Amino acid sequence: MTNLAERPTTTDKKKVLIVDDHPLMRQGLALLINQQQDMQVCAEAQEAQTAIHAIAESHPDILILDISLSGPDGLELLKSIRTSDPDLPVLILSMHDEAIYAERALRPGPMATS
Repeated sequence: MTNLAERPTTTDKKKVLIVDDHPLMRQGLALLINQQQDMQVCAEAQEAQTAIHAIAESHPDILILDISLSGPDGLELLKSIRTSDPDLPVLILSMHDEAIYAERALRPGPMATS
């Protein structure tokens, strides 16, 4: 039997913002995340401007960011986020296997660790 004190409450859940221009990818990630006891999707965005607004409105604990967005790409968005919220942890998703993208993703500033 699980001790009730060990169960995360809704307020204990980490808020996740998903930024991806593919609706199916966002829906799949949201489904997986929302099944976790300690996480919930607080917002979704399909492009950079919507993501910036969603960050300001929902105050996520972590951001899942696709590197290939239409309009300003994920790396440009990451630079903007690092300026306004340097401590927000960001998980970068990419279909690219080139190491150059990893280097460019780390360049906007150090990733927060917790």
